[in-house]
Amino acid sequence: MANSWRRTALASRHVALGSTLEDWNGMETAWTYEASVESSYETIRTKAGLMDVSGLKKVHYVEYAR
Repeated sequence: MANSWRRTALASRHVALGSTLEDWNGMETAWTYEASVESSYETIRTKAGLMDVSGLKKVHYVEYAR
């Protein structure tokens, strides 16, 4: 398991599906699953895919009233 300081809300689901979590941008992120690459590719191409981008940095901005 990664030694990250942030944990995505989907981390426990990724682990339940057989993923190993790696550190990506300070957050535990799924990299691989027990299924083969070919199986994952076929599923994404014929059914659906979900990409967890929780590890992307957040940008905060403040809007000032005029």
